[in-house]
Amino acid sequence: MLLRILLAALLARVSLASPSSDVTAVCQYLEAQYPAYFAWDPKAKHPQPATNASVPIDSDNNNGNASVYTEINKDYWNNANSKLRATCAFFPGNADQVADAVKQLGKYPAAPYGLKSGGHQPAPGFSATDNGVLISFEPNMAATTRTEDGNHFWVGPGARWGDVYNVTGETNQVVVGGRLANIGVGGFTLGGGLSYYSAQYVRFHKFFTPLRSSANR
Repeated sequence: MLLRILLAALLARVSLASPSSDVTAVCQYLEAQYPAYFAWDPKAKHPQPATNASVPIDSDNNNGNASVYTEINKDYWNNANSKLRATCAFFPGNADQVADAVKQLGKYPAAPYGLKSGGHQPAPGFSATDNGVLISFEPNMAATTRTEDGNHFWVGPGARWGDVYNVTGETNQVVVGGRLANIGVGGFTLGGGLSYYSAQYVRFHKFFTPLRSSANR
């Protein structure tokens, strides 16, 4: 019982910690440039908007995107990630916005951040962050579109494989993707995983050959 009390106190202390100046700078920039794609943690106080805002910003903590933040924060395979609270969340709408956010994180290297697609990564701190910047792709970059030639699909990094298969199934097609419907495309693509079609379409020796011929032996 004493151990549980100490752990609870420690978690509470961590959650109440103020964000670093680097985190604040990145969040203020994203709020100023992309207010429609941004939300502060609705349960925490946050700084005033930056003066270089591209459009007027309502600095009220109960902003219109608070519900998006809440939805992003609770939708994780491992509930431990939901207990981490990002200082702000950014849900970009295109690749240029993602690139801009990455540039800002590069300018402020002390700012912790998390990248979330479907939230299936079990390890805390990868697709979630505490007092950092969370970039979530699902709200605005989850579309699956069939190309004009009908042989390929454009898939957003925030899509889940179940939604992708619903689209490809409309034309009796399939893509080499995850085996569970709720797995995100972004994490699966970058982190690796198995598909029902892996043995048929993925040639693993093509990945290992460059490693064997390089200095990393």
